[in-house]
Amino acid sequence: MGIKDVMVVIRVWGSLGISGSMQTIIQPTPGVHGRQQVTPSTPTRVFPHHPTAPDNATCRDNQRHLPLGRLNLDPARPFMKLLALDTSTEQLSIAVLCGDRVWCHRGTGGAQASTHLIPGVLELLAQASLSLSELDALVVGRGPGSFTGLRTAVAVVQGLAYGASRPVLGLDTLLALAPPVLAQDSTAQRVLAVLDARMQQVYAAAYEARTSVDPTSPEWHTVMPPGLYDPSDLTLPVAWRDDPAVWVAGNSSALLGDAPGVLHTSDGLPRRVLSCLPDAQALLQLAPAALARGEAVAAHSLLPLYLRDKVALTTAEREALKAHALPSASSSTPPPRQAATS
Repeated sequence: MGIKDVMVVIRVWGSLGISGSMQTIIQPTPGVHGRQQVTPSTPTRVFPHHPTAPDNATCRDNQRHLPLGRLNLDPARPFMKLLALDTSTEQLSIAVLCGDRVWCHRGTGGAQASTHLIPGVLELLAQASLSLSELDALVVGRGPGSFTGLRTAVAVVQGLAYGASRPVLGLDTLLALAPPVLAQDSTAQRVLAVLDARMQQVYAAAYEARTSVDPTSPEWHTVMPPGLYDPSDLTLPVAWRDDPAVWVAGNSSALLGDAPGVLHTSDGLPRRVLSCLPDAQALLQLAPAALARGEAVAAHSLLPLYLRDKVALTTAEREALKAHALPSASSSTPPPRQAATS
């Protein structure tokens, strides 16, 4: 990483109001994947390009589960160099692709994302012996999700990309829930992606896998665009409702008991559910097809995807929810607890 790259990062760091000193970044020896201890957070590991997941792997706690396929856009450029990050939920994730190797970092997101994001980016780029100017593009989960997390990720990517004159690619965070399903079930075709939106609501979208030029990496087409729903209003696309092979992925299955036909088929059979969060490694898998479609933009054109204009309930709304919950207070089964996303 050159001096210009480091100065760009320092400016972005300052714009986010992050305090503390930045440790010196040492250029790794060529051919050796060194590691800097920039933060004392979750250790970073490097994995082969085609990792094999253990049977009990989940997309949240295991870094080897996601098969990335061959990320080739142009035969004249057989290797891509990408930086991806996502801070849309309570998880922070960063991934760097260089040739046939992927470096990953996962840590605590939410309010801590702004503190650990840039040090994590610097660390992974140093491990991969890459500078920002060498990247083909910077990829970010653009939303929906936590207001604070989305603003942090978009601001960092814009600052880094602008200083290095690199394009940026914003991908829907709900779409990032589809590749982990395919890693669990290679025959999966339809995924309903659902994330906790707080305030007893969910973000949801539906995606369908279709054959692409590379049969090992299908393209995901949007059947139902990202939206904000009360769980009781969320339904599957009409053509999917009798399909028992539909997967439900995300972190909101506990909120979907009132969603008609989502967790069970019309015959009462349970659908397959994968508990997971948007992840930078999934963004790397999605990025080549999106870049090939020309979806990359200049840094100043990147916008987060917000689906609501409020982040908390009013006092009256909270009291109304409490009153609604009173009739079930004597039930032996407690109401589902809502997970935080910011």
